[in-house]
Amino acid sequence: MAIYIARHGETRWSSQNIVQGRKDSELTKEGIQQAILLSHFFYGIKVNALFSSPLGRAYNTAKFISGRHQIPIILEDCLTEKCCGTAEGVHKSELSRRSEKDSDKLSRYRFCYPGGENYEDLEGRLQYFTDQISRLYIKENAVIVAHKAINKILIKLLCNLDIDKVLAMDVPNEYIYCIEGNKICYSRIHEKEYKQGFVMKRSEL
Repeated sequence: MAIYIARHGETRWSSQNIVQGRKDSELTKEGIQQAILLSHFFYGIKVNALFSSPLGRAYNTAKFISGRHQIPIILEDCLTEKCCGTAEGVHKSELSRRSEKDSDKLSRYRFCYPGGENYEDLEGRLQYFTDQISRLYIKENAVIVAHKAINKILIKLLCNLDIDKVLAMDVPNEYIYCIEGNKICYSRIHEKEYKQGFVMKRSEL
């Protein structure tokens, strides 16, 4: 069994450094290309289940995989991106970075903007989903298309990572992660890699 975790393609707001959270913006031309290349990544891989966040940017990315591999998309509310409260729709330069300045890692992990969620909240709503995925897809391949914060917690729960690694982890739009047992690998989803052949590399997480 392998669990593949991908982030949605680039969006208009993410390209402009605007916090999205549960708000949404359309995929850019680059984001659409990333979604197309993501669907190519699964050429020759049997996709048994395709899960997606219900937010448009993730769902529209998952549709390229669904169309190419003729598999339905299963929408899961728990995969909706972290609520960023009052920060949603705000340019990152206008936000206080108190969470990054705090030397206490647990405080950073628990930080949230007013009206928003923190990483511990995400663990609470994703725990059941990861337990089910691990149990139901023991001998099959599952693909999850979601968001930066969600994907970090999915990887944490599935690989039993500590919070230091979660805080340090980056989840770019153009990368896909593959979890098999306790091993996690990644591949860049880019035109160059598509032409040369996608290669999975072992992660040091």
